[in-house]
Amino acid sequence: MVPAHADSEAPAGTTSPTSRSSAASTPTREDLPAPTASNPEDQDDLDSLWERLLDKLGIIDLNDDSSDEDDVENEDGSDEDEPVAADVAALPAGTNHTTLTAEGFVDSVGVGIHVAYLDTSYGQVDTVALLKDLGVKHVRDGLGSNDSVPIATMKEIGQAGIGINWVSQPEDSSFSIDKQLQLIEEGDLNVESVEGANERDNHGDPSWAGKIREHQAELYEKVKASLGDDVAVVAPSLVHDGSREELGEVPSDVANAHPYTGGHMQTAEQTEHQMQLTHKVTPSVDTTAPQQAEADERVTLKAAVEEGGALYATELGFHTATASTAGNGVQPHVSEDAQATLQLQQLLENYRNGVDRSYVYELLDEGEDDSEAEDHFGLVHSDGSPKPAFTALKNLLSVMKGSISTSSSATTRSTSSSGAAGARALGVQVEGGGEATTSVVLPRADGSSVVALWEAEPVWDPDAARALDVPTREVTLRLDGTADAQVYVPRKSAKAGEAQEGTDAVSVSSQADPTIIVLTPADGTPSTSGDADGADAEEPSAS
Repeated sequence: MVPAHADSEAPAGTTSPTSRSSAASTPTREDLPAPTASNPEDQDDLDSLWERLLDKLGIIDLNDDSSDEDDVENEDGSDEDEPVAADVAALPAGTNHTTLTAEGFVDSVGVGIHVAYLDTSYGQVDTVALLKDLGVKHVRDGLGSNDSVPIATMKEIGQAGIGINWVSQPEDSSFSIDKQLQLIEEGDLNVESVEGANERDNHGDPSWAGKIREHQAELYEKVKASLGDDVAVVAPSLVHDGSREELGEVPSDVANAHPYTGGHMQTAEQTEHQMQLTHKVTPSVDTTAPQQAEADERVTLKAAVEEGGALYATELGFHTATASTAGNGVQPHVSEDAQATLQLQQLLENYRNGVDRSYVYELLDEGEDDSEAEDHFGLVHSDGSPKPAFTALKNLLSVMKGSISTSSSATTRSTSSSGAAGARALGVQVEGGGEATTSVVLPRADGSSVVALWEAEPVWDPDAARALDVPTREVTLRLDGTADAQVYVPRKSAKAGEAQEGTDAVSVSSQADPTIIVLTPADGTPSTSGDADGADAEEPSAS
């Protein structure tokens, strides 16, 4: 269960609004093209799995004349077909046109903040400086008053080029929707999206669902009228699985989930479960998982969002309050080392499985009470010193952007570049490893590629509160050309630990901490332009 939070929640996201229908239509097999396997040898197995999934979901074949013979008798004795549930529109990987890119991953990462919590560490630590150092593009936060101090911080965040996902105050707040939107407009705050009320199903109000339906309808209408169509409206967040059914569909451009894992690693099955749940609230939003990008594909995440909506995980994370007691909605703690490993895995796992943005909860530990879980979800200690998770995420984002330094070896090549959109990326096949070996290939716009590789096995036992050993496994990356390769482990260092030149096969050890391999085609060095930190890197062009 997710932790209870104050109403003036905190983190951010952005997307462009989408055209929406009032209800999801029931698809047929003709509407749903079968996914294509990245490896042709796996196509038969994928086709078989696809057919079994369609059968399980009750998706009909309009060309199948035998459908009448296969009718199942209903409980009332009739032989009419059961209606297909609207939320079966959530489909497996490869059914939409979103592709995975390194730029897209960087854009998928946000972090939660609480700039109005002036009686916590947020009142003493320079939040903006930490955000700049971390390298995120998005935060999630909201204000409950016109206090000049947090407003000034909000402005400074926007001026740093960081977008805000504004969490609206609940339906019974004295700080009305009109007042909040007026503050955003008059303050010229860099608000990219506005989110519905936070976790109101967890406050003990039996009439919460009706209130939230009214609040969300008003919020959607007024955001569009005052801030325009370029500001997306995110669905309200909910704690309990059954609350989605109780709330029902509400007007939103972006689906919302809080996928806390209780100290365990994130899995693809958990992500799929969250997607299915969100369709009860946002059935017309396409939350299907993205395709692995082909070498020449350049469909941006933003373009796909504009066509079909998006899914945000507006809170996720792990706390390090070692003296806290799990129960009554409090998650078990993890060690700081486990937090770093689990957080990187979760962000990569979410992105590869269709979560368009993940907001880590949260930037700062709010206090120092080691028995209080809510004080220790931060990537940074309450005194402003970084935890291993902060450093690891900072390094990961830098590698993805191409702004991190290589090793000191004279044979390595700088990876800092923005490059020319449309350059061809190398094809990569991942061989070896084991059942837990997980990988995702993320082309960059300049023609280089980033391969993320890790062992998806438990690193922490929440019940016993102890670390678990995960074996390393040898993996080979087979390339369809030659490349210079740099190997990073962001959890351990900001520099490449290994480097190879002009190779068509890269051998690497896969471990629990994600390993990042940067591949630059050896037949041409990507051009370098833009800021040194890669801030001006171009997004892939739409194909």
